[in-house]
Amino acid sequence: MAIAHRGASDAAPDNTAAAFRKAGKAGFWGAEADVRPTKNGVLVCLHNQTADAMTNGRGYVYSKKWSAVKKYRIDAGRNWRKYDPQHICSFSEFLDICKRFHMVAVIDIKVPSEKIVHSKFSEKAVRNMYKMVRKKKMLDQAVFQCSVHEYLKYVKQESDKAVKEDSTLPKATTWYLAQRISRKEIRTAKKLGCAGITSTFGVTRSMIAYAHKKRVRVMYYLVTSNAQAKKYRRYKADFLVANRKFSAMFGRKK
Repeated sequence: MAIAHRGASDAAPDNTAAAFRKAGKAGFWGAEADVRPTKNGVLVCLHNQTADAMTNGRGYVYSKKWSAVKKYRIDAGRNWRKYDPQHICSFSEFLDICKRFHMVAVIDIKVPSEKIVHSKFSEKAVRNMYKMVRKKKMLDQAVFQCSVHEYLKYVKQESDKAVKEDSTLPKATTWYLAQRISRKEIRTAKKLGCAGITSTFGVTRSMIAYAHKKRVRVMYYLVTSNAQAKKYRRYKADFLVANRKFSAMFGRKK
């Protein structure tokens, strides 16, 4: 199943509404977004901690209020002038776009570490990601992905609490973002209660087979050619991530 990396970022600036809409129109199964909080807790889609690389704004997003961040204009990324003016996409808007195009929202949790901000700030941001997905009734249309064990646990805790209150709710789906896929990391994903594991390295046929044996699905990123897409489909990877649409990525939707 094909996932658009930060939206269709080969056609529009990454993590923008334009990139997510492009992914939807291209027929991607899912769209991945990097999600982080502003100072007052509003969740936005932006890969870097600062606004410098993608906008005319400056500074750490977590130190700015949404009232300031939402005014920054996108001035970088693929074809940015074509979409000018465009602003940082809120998490809420990203979810709405995914819902409109029937795409799965792959939420890459990019919350500042405890070395940068107070742990309560980070914890609240992660829990609020789950709450917003639940509020929009997209729990069966979203995946929470992260390399930080604690953040994945926060999502699970929120999910368990919600399901206890309402047994009709689907449980949150989490994927473990690993530096490299190995038997140890697959067991870690399983221990964390994750349905999947994501990596660029170590995604071999044997590792995928081992993950499947443990009932853990595998996502490979980043596909850069049709030949590469065919290779990982032969390996039976469950998800392939790319910045653009490669025909070999698109099989029958499951």
